[in-house]
Amino acid sequence: MLHHLRSFLFLLVLFSALSVAAWCQEFVQVKSVTLPELVWNTNTARIALRNTAAQPRTVIINVQARSHHGSGWETEHSLAASESITIDREFTMPPFPGKATVVISIREKGGAEIYKRKFDTEFGLENKRIGKLHPPQWFIEWNPYKQSPLAAEYPPLDMARRGHFVFYYPDNFAYVQTHLTELAEARDRAYNYVRKSVNPSFNDDVAVYLFPDLSTKFAYTGHQGQGWAFDNVLVEVFDPLHPNDPERTDPNHELVHIMTGPLGNPPAMFNEGLAAYLQVDHKWQNHPMDDWARSFDAAGMLMPINRLFALEEIGPKGTRGWVTYPESASMIQYLTNHFGFDKVMDAFRELKSGAPEQQNAAIFERVFGVSLNTFEKDWRTRLNEGNSHVPQNLVEGIQKEIAEDEK
Repeated sequence: MLHHLRSFLFLLVLFSALSVAAWCQEFVQVKSVTLPELVWNTNTARIALRNTAAQPRTVIINVQARSHHGSGWETEHSLAASESITIDREFTMPPFPGKATVVISIREKGGAEIYKRKFDTEFGLENKRIGKLHPPQWFIEWNPYKQSPLAAEYPPLDMARRGHFVFYYPDNFAYVQTHLTELAEARDRAYNYVRKSVNPSFNDDVAVYLFPDLSTKFAYTGHQGQGWAFDNVLVEVFDPLHPNDPERTDPNHELVHIMTGPLGNPPAMFNEGLAAYLQVDHKWQNHPMDDWARSFDAAGMLMPINRLFALEEIGPKGTRGWVTYPESASMIQYLTNHFGFDKVMDAFRELKSGAPEQQNAAIFERVFGVSLNTFEKDWRTRLNEGNSHVPQNLVEGIQKEIAEDEK
């Protein structure tokens, strides 16, 4: 009896093992994954799959591309029983210089990952590996600029070097093509002015991306807003038809961020305040910084110094960017006029964004010889000695914008 029981158990285990082995072989196999030479914008991965099961299967392909900025999404693909298919899966490589990676992972829907591989490459500051751009449908629908729908296809970016600058722009941006020398000369003047002001030893080249409108900039970069700076890269909207548009990106502002990046990372009041202060003619939206600050003070809209000094960035929801940019610039202007620009740069180097408030307040008082509260009081007293020429309707419009933002 015991012998028969052992034989039965042995057969049961053997049957179970064979069943598991057979079940384990019934899955989607990844036969091959191939990539062409990686380029900026749209690339295509060719993925060959085989369903070894006797029933349909669904796989999820996730492709994540990163070149400073990340881009990626998932897609679902169905395979009939015993079907073999080849999928040409598009993905977007952000168009920025530096090291870049692509990670492709594949899993069965509701199951485990069956494939994962990382691909590496690098793009130079002068890069000619640039393709067309085909935004995915979900990205087109996500476009925040509803008044300017995204196109299904965009041309490659053209590249041109002029002095310290490497320019990138859509190859159908005719104005930039025909005025490149003029634009480069203006950028060179801005480069020399900002370098002399904040970092005379800076001698790096800078990549400048020019786009004709907000939606085109968003399509290529995924970034919202007029301007953006990181590392040695400048990205901005450049509308040649409206040279005096108050929302047009100032040519000095983002250069200040690039050239002061190696010097330190102070609170936003100094980081953004310095960049705004050094804008062309020390103006914000075509009006002097102090005029904006006076108007906001009269309307009770200025951010108190303790809150402003604690901000790590200006622009995100709740930071009152329309007010705090020119407010910070006006403060930097006051500090420059009363204590000297060298003191401002000393503070820039020593203050640390995100550090304890008391620590930064102590550094401020040691550098300038006055407390934050005393400085704010003196600055406001000086503001009240002048008049503002900012139209009241602009101030009221900003007041409404802030009220909506802070609901």
